[in-house]
Amino acid sequence: MKTYVIPTSGAALPCPGGVLPPEGDYVEMNRFWRRRLADKDVVTGKPPRAPAAEPDSADTAAKKK
Repeated sequence: MKTYVIPTSGAALPCPGGVLPPEGDYVEMNRFWRRRLADKDVVTGKPPRAPAAEPDSADTAAKKK
């Protein structure tokens, strides 16, 4: 089961296979991440919303014609 976790320190957190970015990421909940949760190194949270894509100016101009 994948869970979105965020480092509590606000900095990147070294983890198996790489680094957990400061904004957090989805991880496979296993013994390592359960321990990080218990130690309060990370918290579960909601992923940030993706910004809405702005239409390309060429597409906008074509639609106005």
